[in-house]
Amino acid sequence: MSWPDRRPAAYGFLAASIFLWGTSYWPTEIAGRHVSSVMLAALRSLPAAVVLLAAVPLLHARLPRGRTAVWSGVTGLLMVGVFFFGLTEGTVRAGGGNASVLANSSPFVVLVLGRVFLAERISWAGVGGLALGFGGVVMMVSSQLGGGHGSDLALGFALDIAAAVAWAIGTLIIKRLVARDPALDLVGFTAGQYVAGGIALMIAALAVDGTGGTDWGSGGTWGPLVYLILGNSAAGSIFYFAALKRLSATHAAAGLFLVPVVAVIVDVARGRTPTALVLAGMALTIAGVALANLPPTATRRT
Repeated sequence: MSWPDRRPAAYGFLAASIFLWGTSYWPTEIAGRHVSSVMLAALRSLPAAVVLLAAVPLLHARLPRGRTAVWSGVTGLLMVGVFFFGLTEGTVRAGGGNASVLANSSPFVVLVLGRVFLAERISWAGVGGLALGFGGVVMMVSSQLGGGHGSDLALGFALDIAAAVAWAIGTLIIKRLVARDPALDLVGFTAGQYVAGGIALMIAALAVDGTGGTDWGSGGTWGPLVYLILGNSAAGSIFYFAALKRLSATHAAAGLFLVPVVAVIVDVARGRTPTALVLAGMALTIAGVALANLPPTATRRT
């Protein structure tokens, strides 16, 4: 399965993934009251694998085979297993503000590793845009920083950083695969990712917490999970990889800076008015992403 290779379509796919991921914090917050963090990570990923597997024949897609299947599993362990666990547990230990900043720092890892391993040429405007965007994210969440203490805070930081690094490495691997095979089927590839990552997370959840830490009969568990599974996990990942297929790894990853912006907009809709500092951070974030995504012909490249 493939989409037309048009730049506007690429940004449309990226915008869809940003929206789905940015609107996931509220349902995650609700579900987290009824489910342990590792079980929540498993429950939002393994059922998504079933949904994606069911979508493969409906969308005339195909599952990866051979070496591609191996890479699907490897990136699944990184971008589903490590990322979801690190983000969820890191939020519990270090606080949501810290997790938002650190987990969305993956564009910086992509920027460096993409230059080294993919030989992607980065403009000075791109570097400046990434720095500006990250500064905006820091401003947005600065009032929430310090959500943990002592060893919990340090471990939370480490887990959030691990999540960001795992996502960045997975992004670069997929970009390399797409460069070698432009016809790579991303629906089937993503399904393989969620199978590998979801199984790993479920094994870990059952080994660590069992089933006793989850309120299986609560609407607060399953209602939010429906959105997290179908929207955030399944559709969000497909849209992101569709954008990655058409954009540089740096440009696609830069869009992650807009995820906290969407989260703040959701809070506004819920009646939580942001402070002036948060609004200023939103403006900087949007400006930074726009700068990082300027067309190559508009900037001098390094």
